[in-house]
Amino acid sequence: CNLLVADLAYRFQVSHLTISRVFTTWVNFYHKLKEIPIWPSRSQIQSSMPTQFCQYYPNTRIIIDATEIFIQKPTEQNAMLLTVSSYKNHNTGKLLAGITPPSGAFSFISPMYRGSISNRQLFIESGLLEKLEQVTL
Repeated sequence: CNLLVADLAYRFQVSHLTISRVFTTWVNFYHKLKEIPIWPSRSQIQSSMPTQFCQYYPNTRIIIDATEIFIQKPTEQNAMLLTVSSYKNHNTGKLLAGITPPSGAFSFISPMYRGSISNRQLFIESGLLEKLEQVTL
């Protein structure tokens, strides 16, 4: 984790403390606002989507990606095994992020799961399907 802070501090030419404060601010911001629904209607999405996108993907509501974030290697053996990612070959946490086309605004971020979870299981456990069913009805 400190490597990430050091890298960002170097890239943006700011102190480690500044990076930590910005990160903490955004985590707190997200935590407080995560319950606000930000699901545009189907008509809002389609009215602003490029013609070719509508032609090939007319029913798109969200574009998702399973994202893995490196974490510090746990000291406890069981936690270590649960967080090992076969894709990254490292200990990770995994989440599902979704953006709304065409703006690219985040409209869904799941809780963090163990790095060893499959993408399919992550999708099932994330609750995204239930949210999609609610807004589609």
